[in-house]
Amino acid sequence: MATKEKTGLEASEFIANQTVDVNYRQAKEEEGTGLVPCPSRDEGAKFLRIKKGEPIPKLFVPNFLERNRNFIKDMQYKEGLPFITPEQEKEYGVKFKKPKTEKPLMSIYSTENLYKRIKKMGGKAFKEWAEKQFGADNIDRRKSPRGVADQIRRIVG
Repeated sequence: MATKEKTGLEASEFIANQTVDVNYRQAKEEEGTGLVPCPSRDEGAKFLRIKKGEPIPKLFVPNFLERNRNFIKDMQYKEGLPFITPEQEKEYGVKFKKPKTEKPLMSIYSTENLYKRIKKMGGKAFKEWAEKQFGADNIDRRKSPRGVADQIRRIVG
């Protein structure tokens, strides 16, 4: 990364996993003060290339943590969520919470359970049931009952 004197951006403890091109600009009045990440087409946007192995500027860390974790080298995960310290959460304004529900629909609409339902109801009745449950525009009646079950699996998750 270019030095702080050159860019005005402070380096973070996170290291870039690959070369990344980013843009930033001076914040507008309604956005507050300081620098903000922006698309390259914004007026006054400045280009910055973060090379692989260099520290990521603190300005871009929240965005990378939320959307582009593959840009951060050696990202630690705990239970499928990025693991960062409470100090880092406070500093970057990012908080990761476990989802409240663990997709119970997956077990209800498991492939095994859907196939049992096909056997119990019959193919035609299963397709009608599927249309009522998931909407006629989501289910293709021309498919076989097992094909409809696969569609349901894709819809549910």
